[in-house]
Amino acid sequence: MYTLKCKLLETQPQIRQKILQALVVKLQPVIKNIAINTDKFIKDNFRNQIQDDDIIVALQSHGRLYFEIGVPNIVARIRKITEVWIDNAIFVPNAVTYNKKGISGGFTFQMVKSDYSDVLNQARAVFKVGNEQNSILPWLQWLLMEGGKSVIIGYDFMNLPGRGRTGGGIMITNSTKGTWEVPISDGPEDNFVTRAVNHTVNMLPSFLEGQFNKLIA
Repeated sequence: MYTLKCKLLETQPQIRQKILQALVVKLQPVIKNIAINTDKFIKDNFRNQIQDDDIIVALQSHGRLYFEIGVPNIVARIRKITEVWIDNAIFVPNAVTYNKKGISGGFTFQMVKSDYSDVLNQARAVFKVGNEQNSILPWLQWLLMEGGKSVIIGYDFMNLPGRGRTGGGIMITNSTKGTWEVPISDGPEDNFVTRAVNHTVNMLPSFLEGQFNKLIA
């Protein structure tokens, strides 16, 4: 009977370090592929959620909200602004590293600025009415931040089919009521953008789990 004797030339910490090094090399391309797939998922889902939001659907239907806001090409403008958010979105892998505790890594995710400064300063976020200096309608700010607030003093909306920029009515002076309020309840913490972001973020864990299972298997 032959007896085989082996002697390890390296210590257990050295062996563990080499195993971790090999795993890091193996994981780097996996994490990169997951980030690419997740980036596409985030952008597609965000775009779809905005398109399906009740506010956007109401504007597309050319109902009272569309008439009162008074911006004829508002849905096309929202689509363009949505693409700005999508272009600015970041979902990238962090470096995969190892230490005494094991392997660490992760992702960096950024999308919409909390104060919406990434879009509110764009020309398409306002609508110019006439040639007067103060005739600028900050329609996007109304929809994102000022639902239910009084934003036009001394006027109210009158429903007149066929009249106005959007064909459903005009603003008239109103000394009784005295103000026009943005006819939605949305605000900075709950609007068509935050709802799209929150839905997308809530979908991320299950999507990432599926990606890891698929690419590591």
